[in-house]
Amino acid sequence: MHGRNGIAFIHQLQNDSLLEGIHTEVQEAFSVQAERSGAPVIAGFSPISGLPGTRVTISGSHFGVEGPADLSVLFSATEAILVSVSATSIVAIVPAGATTGTLRVTTPTGTAVSTSPFTVMTPVPKINSFSPLSGRPGDLLSITGTGLVEIDIVKFNGVYPPLISPSDTSITVLVPTGATTGRIQLFSATRPW
Repeated sequence: MHGRNGIAFIHQLQNDSLLEGIHTEVQEAFSVQAERSGAPVIAGFSPISGLPGTRVTISGSHFGVEGPADLSVLFSATEAILVSVSATSIVAIVPAGATTGTLRVTTPTGTAVSTSPFTVMTPVPKINSFSPLSGRPGDLLSITGTGLVEIDIVKFNGVYPPLISPSDTSITVLVPTGATTGRIQLFSATRPW
């Protein structure tokens, strides 16, 4: 073994006793870094579908990292909030705006992509309120609720007005000519609620 200020050596004799020679020490300490693990691997995840806000457990290997900034989880292209991370498990929250697609786990040693997609579910539409409570044909009616983003039909007792400015939490429509007093119903041409 060589040091900067001299040479250190040890001779072993036949009877297993040690004989020490010249000994000096280097002033600087040698730093041993942790061995880097391999690239991350996704073995599976559970549940396989859920609404935004759902906690998903991703199982696999080589997830262990030095800190949260060294790891990211994407649901399709949207970054998730991490709840916990270990070498073999990640708990992440499905982010708002996520769409159905593969999961990606990225660490400093690489990126893993799930072999199957996570299905992001859309909440069932719900009307919380509407205003005004009465009106005439041609008046604006505002409907508020949740999960309204996929609504494309509003029905007033069999009469269908055009939608104005629909969003996830509100829809505005014109009270149609021919509408009568009764229930307001919401429909989607693409979702079978």
